[in-house]
Amino acid sequence: MRNIEDYMNLAKRKQKITSNNKLGEAIGINSNSISMINRGFSLPTDENMIKLAELAGVPLEEAMIDLNIWRAERDNKPKVLNFWQDLAKKIAILSTVFGFISLISFSTKASTTFEYSHKSCNSVRYVYNDILK
Repeated sequence: MRNIEDYMNLAKRKQKITSNNKLGEAIGINSNSISMINRGFSLPTDENMIKLAELAGVPLEEAMIDLNIWRAERDNKPKVLNFWQDLAKKIAILSTVFGFISLISFSTKASTTFEYSHKSCNSVRYVYNDILK
């Protein structure tokens, strides 16, 4: 999980922006608002977080999960925080699995079978045919 400073620094670096005020202009907010966000006194709106993520080159889904984690922390809502953290972990696992499957799929010409066992289920078999056919 990134923090708001990470998003701001990444956006400034990728967009070659030299100040927080110019970043605020790029997002569409005034210098007071960007200063409040930068100092941790407020969080961006959903719309502003989307703009910041786009400027930073971060997937919107990841940015919105981070924003909701920050909100749950700020509002001291442990159940909500746990939900968003669990969702982030599940998405990270799925992304890793699908990335691995894609890598294997593109590197083989034949269909590939994967078997995954988990303690909560017997076994799940994924069969992926060559997508290049």
